[in-house]
Amino acid sequence: MQRHRYCVAHPLAGRYVSEVMMSGFIKSIDMQVRYLVYELTSRSGYVTLFKGGLALATLALITLQQVFTLALPLENEAYKFKYQIEFETQVQFESIESMECKLDTTTYVKCNQAKQHKALVSSSFDALYTWLKLFASLSFIMFAFSVLGFFAHPYFHKYDALHSSET
Repeated sequence: MQRHRYCVAHPLAGRYVSEVMMSGFIKSIDMQVRYLVYELTSRSGYVTLFKGGLALATLALITLQQVFTLALPLENEAYKFKYQIEFETQVQFESIESMECKLDTTTYVKCNQAKQHKALVSSSFDALYTWLKLFASLSFIMFAFSVLGFFAHPYFHKYDALHSSET
C-alpha cells in the first residue's frame, strides 16, 4: 500500500487524515443538501419562495416601468432635435450617430444635445434592461423552486402529515 507523502496516519481511526477530512466534508455536504431539500419542500419554504418570486416579479415590472418613463422621453427629445436640425439644414440624416456637429453651424448645440440624449438613453436602457433580466430570471427561478417544493411536499413530509393529523 503506497502512502502519499502529505498524508499522516490518524492515530485513532487508523485512516489517513485526508480520508477522514474528505469523509467529514462529504457528510457535511450531505447534511446541508438534506436540510435544503427539507426546507424547500416544507410549507413555509415554498410559500416563502413564492412570495420572494412575487416580490422580484414586481421589481421587474417597476424596472420595465422605469424604461418607459425615463428612457422613452429622452429618446423622443433626441429625435425632436434631429428633426429640427434636418429641417434647418435641409439635409436628411440616417441616424443620430451619423450626424456631424460642426462648430460653425447654428445647429451645433442641438446636434450635440441630440447625440448626448441618445447616448444617455442607450446607456440607461442597457442598465435598466440588465436589471430587468436579473429580476425576471431570479423571479422565474424562485417560482420554479416554489412549484417544485409544492409538488414535492407530500413526498418529503409524509411523517409530518401523519403525526400532525393525530393531534
